Amino acid sequence: MILLTEGNDPVRRWMSLPRVGTGALIGDECHGLWWCLGPRRFWRTRGKDTIITFTAIGGKVLEGEALHQAALRETKEETGVDAEVISSGETLRASLDGASREWLSMDFSPAPLMIHDNTETGYSVAAYRVSSRRTLFPHSEIPALVRFPFGREPVSPTPLASLLAEGAELVSKETVPAGALIAPFGTAQIWAILPSTDKRRLLEGTQ
Repeated sequence: MILLTEGNDPVRRWMSLPRVGTGALIGDECHGLWWCLGPRRFWRTRGKDTIITFTAIGGKVLEGEALHQAALRETKEETGVDAEVISSGETLRASLDGASREWLSMDFSPAPLMIHDNTETGYSVAAYRVSSRRTLFPHSEIPALVRFPFGREPVSPTPLASLLAEGAELVSKETVPAGALIAPFGTAQIWAILPSTDKRRLLEGTQ
């Protein structure tokens, strides 16, 4: 098995867009995964409603940086914790609408959990399973982190107050309107529509 370092990252051959990003998925099937809410400048309005997207912790990959290294750097920047990547036994390559899904078996480590192309942003993204024993808190421009009960991530815009009443957790460094609508974006969009069986298959395949 190949151990990845800077400059020999074969994940890129599965990515078709010119810009490359990375994501970090922290959590498990018992408690759900942590997602970050988009910075306030990305909040938008629809009539009287405020819509806030949630997506994976992460961001763009810097020049000369391996994708999994970028995932760890972004985790540190956005949550303040040092973490480690858990290599995935299987990688799901999927379209944003879930219509196209391909299960891949990588011959290198660490392998990402998911890969997808986002034509809306122009980025191809590799999302890694990341582990940390420390408590997460939103840093950088991230206003809050949110975690939903496993398998109950909202697929369409849903009032934050309703999600919290149904067991979601919010760790916030600034006020997030309880009446705001929370909607998935990017990696979270794919995860939200995946069947629970596929989610478990991915999480149980990490080692």
